[in-house]
Amino acid sequence: MESLRMRYLIVGQSSADTAHRLGQTLEASSRLGTAPEDLALWLSRMEKELGEQESQQDGQEPSVTASDREKFEQVLESQLSRVAGLGERLEEIGRVQLDAEALRSQLSEQKLLSAEILHCRGLIERLLGFSEPLLRCCPEPLRQRLQPLVQELRERTEQLSLRSGACAVQLEHAQSLLTQFSEALEELLPWLEETQALGVQLSPNAISYEAFKEQQALLQSLREAIAEHRPLVGKLQRVSAQLLDLSPEQGAPFQRRWQELEEQYGHIRERVRQAATLLEDALPRYSQLSERMDLLLECLERLQSRLQSQPPIRGDAAHLREQIRENSLALGELEKLGVALEGIRAQGEELLATVQAVSSDAADRGIQERTEQLLSLWGCLHGRCQERERWLRELLALAERFWHGLSELAVVLSDTQQLVLGLEEAGGEPEAIRTRLRTMQALREDIDALQGELDTLGSLGVELMASCGDPDKPDVTKSLDDLYSSWHSLSRVWTERNGRLEEQLQAALSYQDTMQRLLEWLDAAELRIAEEFLVGGDLDMVQQQLAELKEFKRELYQCKVDVESLRHQGATGQGDPPATLCDFRQRWDHLEEEIVSRQHQLEAALLGLGQFHTQLAELLQWLSRTGEQLRGPAPLRPDLQSCEIELAKHKVLRTDVMSHARTVQSVTEAGQGLLLSSLGESVEGLQRSLQQLEQHWELVRSETESRQLELENNLSQVQDITLEITELLQWLEQVELQLFCSKPAWGHPDATKEKLNAHLELCRELEARAGSYRGLRERLQRLLDSCRAGRPCSTEHSLRLLEQKWDSVQAEAQERKERLAEGLTVSTEFHGSAQELLRWVAHAEELLGSPAPPSFVLDTVTAQIQEHKALVKEANAHGEKLGGLEAVAARLKDFSRKQDGAVIQNLVLAARERLGKVLQRAAERGAVLEEARKRSKQFSESRRLLLDWMDEVEQSLEEPQDAATSQEEIKCQLAEHKAFQKVLRAKRPVYEATLRSGRALREGARLPQDLQPLEELLGELKERWDALCSHAAERQHKLEENLLRTHPFP
Repeated sequence: MESLRMRYLIVGQSSADTAHRLGQTLEASSRLGTAPEDLALWLSRMEKELGEQESQQDGQEPSVTASDREKFEQVLESQLSRVAGLGERLEEIGRVQLDAEALRSQLSEQKLLSAEILHCRGLIERLLGFSEPLLRCCPEPLRQRLQPLVQELRERTEQLSLRSGACAVQLEHAQSLLTQFSEALEELLPWLEETQALGVQLSPNAISYEAFKEQQALLQSLREAIAEHRPLVGKLQRVSAQLLDLSPEQGAPFQRRWQELEEQYGHIRERVRQAATLLEDALPRYSQLSERMDLLLECLERLQSRLQSQPPIRGDAAHLREQIRENSLALGELEKLGVALEGIRAQGEELLATVQAVSSDAADRGIQERTEQLLSLWGCLHGRCQERERWLRELLALAERFWHGLSELAVVLSDTQQLVLGLEEAGGEPEAIRTRLRTMQALREDIDALQGELDTLGSLGVELMASCGDPDKPDVTKSLDDLYSSWHSLSRVWTERNGRLEEQLQAALSYQDTMQRLLEWLDAAELRIAEEFLVGGDLDMVQQQLAELKEFKRELYQCKVDVESLRHQGATGQGDPPATLCDFRQRWDHLEEEIVSRQHQLEAALLGLGQFHTQLAELLQWLSRTGEQLRGPAPLRPDLQSCEIELAKHKVLRTDVMSHARTVQSVTEAGQGLLLSSLGESVEGLQRSLQQLEQHWELVRSETESRQLELENNLSQVQDITLEITELLQWLEQVELQLFCSKPAWGHPDATKEKLNAHLELCRELEARAGSYRGLRERLQRLLDSCRAGRPCSTEHSLRLLEQKWDSVQAEAQERKERLAEGLTVSTEFHGSAQELLRWVAHAEELLGSPAPPSFVLDTVTAQIQEHKALVKEANAHGEKLGGLEAVAARLKDFSRKQDGAVIQNLVLAARERLGKVLQRAAERGAVLEEARKRSKQFSESRRLLLDWMDEVEQSLEEPQDAATSQEEIKCQLAEHKAFQKVLRAKRPVYEATLRSGRALREGARLPQDLQPLEELLGELKERWDALCSHAAERQHKLEENLLRTHPFP
């Protein structure tokens, strides 16, 4: 190509100078003297004469005059002299001056001389054209003398022509060489200066991947520039050598100039080679160092993110131990990262030592700053982990103190409550009750001490809640609330039990006082009955004794009501032992019998003293008063105590009635005796009185027995109702206590279902007792309606209490049933959702644990990204489900026991942690796929743009170019093609970068299905590029050939 270019330049210069040469020839011919003009006339005449003679005399020698022969000889000698002179001039001009101006002057002179030589050659050729006929006309001596001259003139003329052409070629060649040298120098010198200025940039101003890539790109461009300018250096070498051959003396400066440029070129090439060697050594080491730094920074940032996104600290000791274990693992990981960081620092120091000679301080600071940044981050994380370790251990000690104290205090409260409940029943003795009360006071002191411990535990709980996260605060608060509730329940039970014991003590003391008072009265009555009320001798005394006895009897009957009350208390276990009460009853009955006997004796004495009518009147009056007292409905009472009092009063009345039976009999017998001994009207009056007495007596006696039966039936009814109320209230209290002690805790579905089934059994028992409750309430209501008590009674109070207790227990049971049913639903939903979530997480972990390698084929990696987006969308949906699951877990924890709440919390935390890891892996997978898509898209777009550009330029190259025939058109086409080749050379780095990107994709492809498509894409790109380059070279060759054909060599 360079040879063709030189030939093109020579042809162009020759064609441009042709017209100028002809003009110079015309000018030179005009300056010729008359001798050449005469010679030309003589030559014309001789050619004409000799031609005519040869045509007229066939086979005869032409005749030439002596003057013509003499002229011929003179012309030969003059032409030889002229040829010699022209040769000397040509010899002088032929000495090449390697200077552009001098060479242009030499070329002008050579062109003038060449014109003269051409003119001289033309005359000589005409002279030699008829020299043979003319020599034949000359005598032999003259011919022998002229023959060598003719031959010499011919040879010297031929040599002069050859020398003239050679001189012209040599001068033009020298001019071409100077032009080539100047052009190459003009093209090479700016590049050398620019490249020497760029030599400073060969040292990286920073040690970074971008700086190394920029330096690599710079070195690549310098390599390409060195390769592109290597032909110029070779051209300078070749041209300087040719110039040295033309003129050793004048060519030496060109040789030295080439050597200087060659040395500069070699220095640049060596500098680039050294920089490339350093880059080739430093880039892999820096890439490895940078990758290790990036990996270490990523590990530290991931660890920092993990430490920053720690779940809220819970006050559970097991959770704290797990956090301590995780923190220890983080510390262990930090220790490993610290060792790796030390290795990175040593590797960075080695790299700095390697590039220290060529790198700047800024470059050194780059690696040092990154290393210091990593060390600072590592130190910060290490300090944070150590501080967190210390804090977690302190919090663990606090949590263990709190929960251990909470558990122990709960056990103590439960045991104390059992002790309080065990002290509820006490004997009827006041001393035993006082002993129970002293025990209750000791328990009160223990309960108050437990309150102090509970307050201390509350302080620990507040401190623990201040250190825990918000999600765990309800657990601590709920546990403390439950414990405070248990303490308040214990205090309430103690207050109730202590109040009952005090009531029992008051009742026992009242019983003892009443018993002692009655015993004292009984002693005095027995002494009085033994000493008084003896039958007197006269009527007044007997009447007085009888009146006093009746007064004493009324006092006895009044005390008998208290005796009946004491008998009831003794029957309920609140009085003295049965032996004491029986002895008292025997003494009391004996006293009553003695009083009745004394009354009968006194009444018999009155009858014996003739006081029949008085006795009869008194007895009828008593019967009338008693009948009026018994007349009317019985005063029914709805409460047991009132019924017993009424019955006791009636028993006193009945005893009084029964005590008058002997009196009625005595009076009746006395009246019968009087009837037998009396006559007249008095008998009829007496008879009517006795009949009236008998009638009143039977009526009083029957009314007494009827009233007795009615009161006993009422008492029995009230006793049955009271017993049923008591039993039902006791059962309701037991159920209420059971409901209070058994909290409706939620938990695992199986445990919750068992609790619900047990509670449903209790609900069925409550429903079974509902009929008895309704019947008892109706009977009580009828009893209350029938009694119409004016003031509230205990039975009505018991009814209201029963109704309240029944409604309360039923509402509590219904609420407990609904809560347990809701708990079963929530627990089943939670565990089902949690298991479903964990199954999906396990499936996602399996998918992300061994995913298919990312494809480097754009369509395939796009499909992978779409599949991954679907997985991420599903993961986000499960993340929302996890949010709902956490809400359900929070609700479930509020009604669960502590250990069940811990299980639920651990399940949620495990699901959240595993889902977080899945999302993290999905993000990493998405980043990897996105990076693969980015690289494949970049390669595909670069390849597509290159192919589109090649399609466009191929169409322009395939357009017909044969229509251009003129030099200017071909030059324009060649200039356009050179511009295209420049664009093509500018596109070559893009092509090579695209090719390298595709090869990197092919080499990094881990999917076997990617190899063949990538190979086909690279093959197509390379084939198209090679074809385009070949086509461009062919077109340039054709254009140069066309240009050469339009300007052939002279």
